[in-house]
Amino acid sequence: MIFLFVVILFSVTLVSAAPTISWSPTSVAQTVFAGGSRTLTVSFTASESLTNVAVWIVPELQPYVSAAPASFSSITAGTPITITLTFSAASNAPLQTFDGTLHLRDNSGKSNKTYAQSLPITVTIQPLPTQPAPSDFSQIVTDPITLQRHL
Repeated sequence: MIFLFVVILFSVTLVSAAPTISWSPTSVAQTVFAGGSRTLTVSFTASESLTNVAVWIVPELQPYVSAAPASFSSITAGTPITITLTFSAASNAPLQTFDGTLHLRDNSGKSNKTYAQSLPITVTIQPLPTQPAPSDFSQIVTDPITLQRHL
């Protein structure tokens, strides 16, 4: 029994820890206007060198967030890697807040493993702001029937 415990303990200590990802910033919160878009650059560092890594955004955020590049053939441990996030919303997008995460995944086909830590993302869709016309603004309107112009 003691021999079995020692073998199990020794086996566990030989297994290396899974690679971890450190993000900068550690989370993202962006507001985008309906019909608009904006970009933001984030970066990450992997604790170990990785190959065939895919950038994956959860389905809840996919209509509003995209990432470029979408994959990496290799990542060197300790080297900062940049990803550009594009936030966009159609003009008829629901005006609400969406929460989700961006993950880095093993894309080798051997597993569908996600590397810890994911990047939390919050996207808020707001209506396009309307501003009142300045007091010195004038607009000429043409009556379509009489073709008369009015201020």
